[in-house]
Amino acid sequence: MITAHCDEVGFQITAIDENGFARIRRIGGADKHVLPGSVLVAHSEGEFIFGVIGKKSPHSQNEQDRNSFPDLSSNL
Repeated sequence: MITAHCDEVGFQITAIDENGFARIRRIGGADKHVLPGSVLVAHSEGEFIFGVIGKKSPHSQNEQDRNSFPDLSSNL
């Protein structure tokens, strides 16, 4: 992969699990607080695959989940 600007927002898919959930890592800058709900488009051999960054709903989270956010230096 060749990139031109490290300050551009981008993500790289690092794994796809058996349920179709993609694990991603950040490339460039991205504010982690505005990512949930963001639409992503994966480019793969001439096709586009659309997805969205999600998280658990507040009523499904425990206290620790509500007060934390995934570390964007690791896989989401």
